[in-house]
Amino acid sequence: MRRIVALMAALGLALALPGLARAGGVQTGHARLHQINLSGIKGRASFVDDAADQTLTITAHATGMDPAVPYVSLVYDTGSVPGGPEACEPTEETLEGRMVVGFWTVDANGNGTLSAVNLMDEDDPDPNQTSYASLAEIGTMSIRIVDPDDLEEGMLQACGRVNEEDATS
Repeated sequence: MRRIVALMAALGLALALPGLARAGGVQTGHARLHQINLSGIKGRASFVDDAADQTLTITAHATGMDPAVPYVSLVYDTGSVPGGPEACEPTEETLEGRMVVGFWTVDANGNGTLSAVNLMDEDDPDPNQTSYASLAEIGTMSIRIVDPDDLEEGMLQACGRVNEEDATS
């Protein structure tokens, strides 16, 4: 009988650990960004969410970019989809719909990099004014050509689903 109780307790702890790690530990995720409308741009993004420090770190690499064109990435709420006519569009379930990750640096060969800590408001994308959003609130990430008057209206070039990975402590 003690073995059964011990086994049940161990099983219960094993099932609870991922949730506990996610609540107070580090959560990681990734997104594969697929080209939209034959843009030729594709990429990969990595996310590290440290909930204890309220820090979301995002690093991304992409190919097929034009060095003469400015690009921006945004993240969208969990209702957003990675493909079709509504790709990387907000549903305003969370995140106030969308938030700016940052602006891409593109080399002469069309390879882009992006690195950001936390997110910027789309209406005032100031890298000195960022706010935390958890990885669990993010559904998709985009690469868009920058429209200086309206970042969300920049032409969509790539989009991908943000997938959470197993939680770690």
